[in-house]
Amino acid sequence: MIKHYAVAVLFVLTGMAREYRDDSGFSVNLPEGWQVRKYDGGVVSFHGSSPSQFVLIMPILGRTRDCASSLKLNLNGGWAAFPAVTDLTVEPGNRSAVARFFFNQRQSRGAVLCAETSARTGMLYGIASPAADFAREQPVMTSILRSFKYGGGGTAVAQANAAPAALPRMTKWREANEGAFVVPIPEGWHVQGGIQRLSNTDVRGGIRVWSPDGASLIQFNDVRLDKVLVPGRQGMPPAQLGRGWRAGAHQSGLQMAEWYLRQIWVSELGLSGLELVQRQDRTDLSSQADQVPLRMGVRGFQHLYGEITFRATRNGRPVEGRLLGMTRMLWSQSPDLLGGNFETEIKGYMGPAGSGTQLARIGGYMETNWEHNYQWIAANRQAAAQDVQATLNQMRASAEVQQKAFWDRMAASDQRREAVNDILGGRVRLTDGQGNQYEAKAGSNYYFYDVQAGRTAGRPNDAVVGADLYPSPVVDLRPLEVLR
Repeated sequence: MIKHYAVAVLFVLTGMAREYRDDSGFSVNLPEGWQVRKYDGGVVSFHGSSPSQFVLIMPILGRTRDCASSLKLNLNGGWAAFPAVTDLTVEPGNRSAVARFFFNQRQSRGAVLCAETSARTGMLYGIASPAADFAREQPVMTSILRSFKYGGGGTAVAQANAAPAALPRMTKWREANEGAFVVPIPEGWHVQGGIQRLSNTDVRGGIRVWSPDGASLIQFNDVRLDKVLVPGRQGMPPAQLGRGWRAGAHQSGLQMAEWYLRQIWVSELGLSGLELVQRQDRTDLSSQADQVPLRMGVRGFQHLYGEITFRATRNGRPVEGRLLGMTRMLWSQSPDLLGGNFETEIKGYMGPAGSGTQLARIGGYMETNWEHNYQWIAANRQAAAQDVQATLNQMRASAEVQQKAFWDRMAASDQRREAVNDILGGRVRLTDGQGNQYEAKAGSNYYFYDVQAGRTAGRPNDAVVGADLYPSPVVDLRPLEVLR
């Protein structure tokens, strides 16, 4: 059984197996029709005819837990390779442990052996298949594990027991434009890029780290990647977008990674004879990233990761590389008017054939030990908040002007309407300039208020006098003005 694999595996490959040698540095005997998938850090999986039949080999670097604890934590914590684990049992051994379980709504069955190969390293060996076929397929899958070898010789267990290749001497590089972060880089390597500020609300960072001979490259992001405004279902009227923005359709991280490789790296790095070795959506990373905003009570975000592995020729020599793309989409709550917007992140490496594993280790170390300048982050947030407040103040002032103009226009319109109504109704409205208003029959050229009559009249409007000619000044009349 698989728990005895650390000592010996008794099953052997059938006659139909064939040897597969990979240029990244491993070999394995595979039955006909099985496919190979590779990931960073030496992780390899082999897949049979059924989507749920596979063999998994995963080195553990920087181990902090014993095998039994690691298996329980990973399998109960939502390991993407084994979704919805049930009936989990973990049997601890001498610096090892074996987990047996069902997963995928009990439709599949799996087993994982964890072997502690040193104080900080280990290996995981997993097998899985449809539950009904597990007993029959287990000998074939364990035979695949037995035949697997890293590098020029030795089994996976022996390779794991050997110390991993040492990292080059590292030195710290401080971001040059604004001092936003410090990142370790191999000594002698040089950095291009840094922080670029399009505005206080759009601050971007991206670097390329080159080996001294210019043959190897590790990249984190690209400040030139525009944010994308996605039209709604009813389309979007043409508008002038600001710097760093464009309109377009929603795309996945895999699509953006392939686009970036073909449109940017091929030309800028001088790649020819490009061959895509593998392309896959990283749904495991996508689901993990989606949980972060949800835990903070924020909804509407969707992360899509995708990974591509490639070969090419550069300066007449074979090279290999890998790119991981991610799009972070914020969906609109009114999709008819606007679909939403997304931004893209890119990271990866390129180097001579056979250097991929070492470049991946260097890139992982750089990202793990990236030091952010939190004073810079706080100042940047304050500057962004000030810009937002200034924009809000400007919008508020503009709204007040527009509002005043609107109500003034409405008041003038009301006055014109009332004047027309007065004419049509045969009445006219008058004022004496002292805050008093009166009404009288329309049709006269001049209107006056008879002060004497007004003192005795019970109704002030009865004291209004209309005349076609301006009367004698001896008459005690107060001139009235027609309201318009």
